[in-house]
Order: sequence, then structure tokens, then C-alpha cells
Amino acid sequence: RSSAASDVYKRQGLALLLTATLALSMTACGGSSKSVFTEPGAIGKIMGELQNKDGLKGQELKVFQDITIVSGKDYGGNFISINILKPGTKEDVDHYEYRNGSWSGPSAVKITGNGNMEDNLIALQALNMDKIPEMYKAFQEKVSDKKDVKVKESLVYRFWKGDWTVMMDAESDREAYSAEFDLNGKMIDFKKR
Repeated sequence: RSSAASDVYKRQGLALLLTATLALSMTACGGSSKSVFTEPGAIGKIMGELQNKDGLKGQELKVFQDITIVSGKDYGGNFISINILKPGTKEDVDHYEYRNGSWSGPSAVKITGNGNMEDNLIALQALNMDKIPEMYKAFQEKVSDKKDVKVKESLVYRFWKGDWTVMMDAESDREAYSAEFDLNGKMIDFKKR
């Protein structure tokens, strides 16, 4: 009995060692371990991977409406949800998601309403995503005098009433704040909610 138990413990130890090695190697590769909110250049690397996907490589990418960007353990690191006008079309929009260090998609997006598609698009480069760490830091400084208020590692590039802005939130157990930035990273609105 003791040798059988010993074999079980050896196998469990080996499985634990393999799991730890795999986790370390995934972290060492970069992937989604560096938060786009705190690590300059991280978002550029991730968006560069999107621009190199089959069907998108070498094309000017146009974004359709809102983009959600989150970083946290619940999302496996960085998470991005984005809709892109399919290159070579005027109305076909595809959805892409970045999670656990890689992009998935495209998947078709059903478009409703009778608005003009061109009015709802913006060139990916015009969003200046490299400003994310600066915006995050500026918002942290703005709420630094508020007790226990933490800026969330999440934002939305929002298209509203013909204009693109970036929305972020901060909160504690007792308070909540929101900040709005222009696409150049300048804070244009700050309020308690």
C-alpha cells in the first residue's frame, strides 16, 4: 500500500510541477500578462497582432462603434472587444475579441437601423490607443485625494452623437466617479456619479 500511495504522490507532484512550469512559460512569453493600462506599448503590440490577422493585413482598419478594453484576472489578463468594417466592403462588420493572449474572430455582426455606415466608422489609428496608460495615470491622480477610490482597469471607446470619446470609471465602497477623455488623451469631463 505504501508504494502505491508513494506513486500517487509522485504523479501529483509531477503534475503540479508541469502546471507551474507551463504557467511560468506563458507569463515569460508576454501574451496578456502586461496590463495595457499600466504598461506603455502593450496595447500597440496587441493591436499590431490584430492588424496582421489574415484578411486584415496591409489594410486600413475602420472601427465600428464602441470598443471595450479590460484588464484583470477574471479576463485572463487583457480583454478587448472590437468591431471592424470588413476590408473591401461597405457594410459588413466583423467582431474580434482578444483574450488569454490571442485574437479570435472574425464573427459576423448583425447591423440594424438605417443610419449611414460611414458616419459610424473611425480609422483604428485615429483612436490613439497608445494614450491609454497616460489616461489611466491622469485619472488616478485626479482621484488620489479620495479615500479608497480605485480606478478600474477598464474603459470604453464610445461613439455617441457623432463623436468619439474614452470613458473610464473609479470607485470605492462609498463613492463612484467617471472621467471622459478625448482621443488625444486629454480629460474633458470628470464627475461624481
